[in-house]
Amino acid sequence: YVVYPNDDITLKCEATGNPALTFRWTKDDEFFEPQTDHRIIAKEDSGTIYIPNTNGLAVKSFQGTWRCYVSNKLGTAISSKIHLVAESTPKWQKEVVRPVTVEEGQSVVLPCNPPNSTMSRRIIWMNSTLFHIVQDQRVSMGLNGNLYFANVITQDS
Repeated sequence: YVVYPNDDITLKCEATGNPALTFRWTKDDEFFEPQTDHRIIAKEDSGTIYIPNTNGLAVKSFQGTWRCYVSNKLGTAISSKIHLVAESTPKWQKEVVRPVTVEEGQSVVLPCNPPNSTMSRRIIWMNSTLFHIVQDQRVSMGLNGNLYFANVITQDS
């Protein structure tokens, strides 16, 4: 579960049962009591907790591995682990983009330098008018995100 500095956090834990249920949370394998942290709103009759983002800085303090435990006298159910990752706002490198000049028919590689992230990259190439560049036998994108032109044509400008 990845959150960014402007995101609110919701950790869901829902269950019903008779006799009445008790909800508990662990963070990084240590019991954590949401009601003791004024930044957390606990949903009534539930284990779900909501952490509103008030300043963008608090998100990092909730990063870790979370787990919900739901119990009554008949037993305990344990949720799957929730790995909460607080990602920083992506920082694009400052770079000067210079026009690439090639002769028609030549090959060319346009480099891609996306910022680092814990999330998997999704790279989409667009032209200067923000239309997607169609990939085919002549134009393809490498695993590194670079765009490869086998032979340039006038319409590529």
